Amino acid sequence: MTTLPQGFDYQGIYCYPSQTDASSFYYIPGTPISQRTSQGSPTISLMALDQFALLQISSEWEVSPEQLEALRKTIASHYNQTDVHLQPAPITVESVTLSLKNQQGEFEALASTQSSGYVPFSAVFSVQLTNEQKAQAIAAFNGRDDQLRVTYKAALEVEVFAKATIAGDITADLKKLPKNPELADCLTQIESAISSSDPQGVAHQRLKVEQSASPQASDDLQKRTLQLAQDRAAELLLGLAQGAPIVYDRSTFRASADLTESLPIPIERSADVSTWFPIGSGLDYVQLIG
Repeated sequence: MTTLPQGFDYQGIYCYPSQTDASSFYYIPGTPISQRTSQGSPTISLMALDQFALLQISSEWEVSPEQLEALRKTIASHYNQTDVHLQPAPITVESVTLSLKNQQGEFEALASTQSSGYVPFSAVFSVQLTNEQKAQAIAAFNGRDDQLRVTYKAALEVEVFAKATIAGDITADLKKLPKNPELADCLTQIESAISSSDPQGVAHQRLKVEQSASPQASDDLQKRTLQLAQDRAAELLLGLAQGAPIVYDRSTFRASADLTESLPIPIERSADVSTWFPIGSGLDYVQLIG
């Protein structure tokens, strides 16, 4: 399962509606950004010495209030909603990695860390660079794109469901049960009624099975749901065999079951650090020593 709940993308932000409240929507932030100082400058610096350098970066993964308001208006217009409630999607950040492209053109992880466990998912890096890495980092500060990268790896927890219903005429199966049947006998008879065929071998189920599930539901979840429906059908059949009062005709026998499970969907978002600086100002954040 790799697909997100059905929704739409707005300026890199992924948004999808709640399944239980028509006015509520969840959002997943887009590209990670730099933390800002009180003056609005990115909290990033490169202290370059003769043979090495010290790189310090603080990142966040959130949506700005201005973007949220614009998203709210877009949803209100598109879905014809007058009252839109936006809330962060139930995301767990697993790791945040700072990577630098080497001279062979491949990204190498400089450091990985845990973010704060809540919005804005702040992460802080302080890394010593070799002389070679220093040159690559300075190139990124100088505006060369795709050199220095911050990557958030996360998981979105979604709830998926499966449902199974067994229904049909149980009259013949009641007659086939042994005297004083046990639950195991009833389960065997239910399974037989589901897979029954006529004398010529043509499928002719006395009990029919209907199943439905979320597109993301696993085969295991659907199998467990069907088994639970069969178990419940066997319990009902046993009750009928033992003379329990019935509230429906035996020709409309029905048993159902539904199960849900949480499913983690992997999410990865990366930012090119060179885009974090005001245009042309990256070298202002480089301090040359010696």
